[in-house]
Amino acid sequence: MKLPKVFINNEGAIVIGEELTADGHYNMIARFISHFHNDHIKGINSSIRECSLIIATSATQKAIQILGYKIPENKSLSLNYNERIIIGSSKITLFKAKHVFGSAQILVETDDLTIGYTGDFKMPGKGTEIMRPDILIMEGTYGDPSYRRPFKEEVISLFSDYVLDALSRGPVNIFAYHGKLQEAMEILRMAGIDAPFIANGKVFEMSKVASESGMKIGEVINDKTKEASEVKRSNWYVEFKHMFSRSKDPGATSFILSGWEFKQPIKKLGEKTYNVALSDHADFDELIEYVEQSSPRFVIVDGSRSVYAETLSREIRRRTGIKAIKMPF
Repeated sequence: MKLPKVFINNEGAIVIGEELTADGHYNMIARFISHFHNDHIKGINSSIRECSLIIATSATQKAIQILGYKIPENKSLSLNYNERIIIGSSKITLFKAKHVFGSAQILVETDDLTIGYTGDFKMPGKGTEIMRPDILIMEGTYGDPSYRRPFKEEVISLFSDYVLDALSRGPVNIFAYHGKLQEAMEILRMAGIDAPFIANGKVFEMSKVASESGMKIGEVINDKTKEASEVKRSNWYVEFKHMFSRSKDPGATSFILSGWEFKQPIKKLGEKTYNVALSDHADFDELIEYVEQSSPRFVIVDGSRSVYAETLSREIRRRTGIKAIKMPF
């Protein structure tokens, strides 16, 4: 199969068809943003200047604004999941991806073939919709067979249990990146933990958008308010902080949420510090599962964001018989 309408450049721009670039800048009519993490909004200011449209879900558009990027209203196109539009010669549809709130996949239908790009995802078929294009472009973050998590379900309940136990002794601080912080909020709320949640700055603003997008996280108190000060005096609360913040509340138990732990679900790092193997990416088995369920004619693994793209493409060929390559070459 020739691939004249699909390529990934060294800057991470995924060019699909004649009108669209995804998750990186390229001078096209439209740019699609799968989600708001830094490696997927690279070159966004160039895209704002040179592309006619910036396409994403409403939640992703709002999150990008919180991160400090100003997309003019006449260039911002928010799409719902399963909503189809036509741009030039292409029909475009977004599908849900389980990664962070607002994450989306994109399916591009041209006259002669369909091309799907997953962005980042996990839980294929159980949170992430399965596209069935002719050409599948996919992530490969954990594309090595050694990256398997046999405890994916176990870590959810263990994390909640550990937090509940820690709250009986004092406050809890949770450190993670935007998106995963809000996932942690929802996990704890769904487990019945009703301690006050506190956040500040962009974490607080992101949490409002996550709630508006349907995540069940309940009330989050702004750290800069009098209410937050009163709650902190009680020593019974959970405060959510960005991974780059290392300001720990006195006496708090800290949980660091990391996707790079594969040996155990909860790892003790210190007297009151734990590493939690909570990932927002598919592990190796889930990556293969997506390909098997999608059953495309050809797979391209995004090598601009993964050092395991070559390994994953080789394993896809070996395990499924489907042609697969990495890009950029």
